[in-house]
Amino acid sequence: MGQLNQVSTRNIDGSKKYIPLMTYAGVSSSEIENAIQNSKKGKIKRKNPIYKEITKYKGNTINEAVDNVVKTQVGGEYLMNTRFYIVEEKVKEGKLVTVKNSFVATGDVWGLRDSTQNIKGFKVGDRVVFTFTKELKKSLKKNFSGVIGKQYQALIVTLMGAECTLKTDDDVLVDIPYSNLRKLDY
Repeated sequence: MGQLNQVSTRNIDGSKKYIPLMTYAGVSSSEIENAIQNSKKGKIKRKNPIYKEITKYKGNTINEAVDNVVKTQVGGEYLMNTRFYIVEEKVKEGKLVTVKNSFVATGDVWGLRDSTQNIKGFKVGDRVVFTFTKELKKSLKKNFSGVIGKQYQALIVTLMGAECTLKTDDDVLVDIPYSNLRKLDY
């Protein structure tokens, strides 16, 4: 669709020193096109890992698409070397099938790095507990195999937009949404 050298949905403070936090964040058109070429009938199935990535980054507006990419990095403020893509989805509503267009952005996330940053009250180094549920099992990658209904303690090692990476007491790394976590006070 297009590209921009720099784009932000927030005010940028000229007195601060912004640094690159992540390069090539978001979903690129080549990733989407590869998924389409490797699929049957040119449709990306929900089981395809790129489908989850597109869903994570897409927005109804360009502003939403930019925010979805910037928010993946703690301290993210704006994108550099940005490209925008339009993603078409066929939406079935009863017997009517409509085409819905969404926007996806990709680029380099720039922002501020601060050791005291937190997301939703959580920060790196916090001890947390989560209950392994059927719903959580469906959303996790295969690297964590727990017992449904059991609580697990872990240490936050990385903060991200909607989830964080935890290191369990068994030294397994797992990405869990903040909504499933409870901070331990000790």
